[in-house]
Amino acid sequence: MQETRNRIETQSPAAPPSIRRRLFWLLVCTALGLGIGTVGHYLTSKPAWFLALPASLAAGWLFFANPSECMSRRDCGRE
Repeated sequence: MQETRNRIETQSPAAPPSIRRRLFWLLVCTALGLGIGTVGHYLTSKPAWFLALPASLAAGWLFFANPSECMSRRDCGRE
């Protein structure tokens, strides 16, 4: 029983985040960018405010991304 508990505790930090959580944050960043763009466009009538959408997506990617998941799982032939 203790061995199973230790194994679960050691595997938890290495587990990748769920796809639901990533999708949630993608939608939050998209909604934030669209909200900023809509409010800014409404107040100033300048469509440049919609550049907040790619800016918020880029900021979200920098904050929530895990670069280690983009790397190959193999060790590139090294032993």
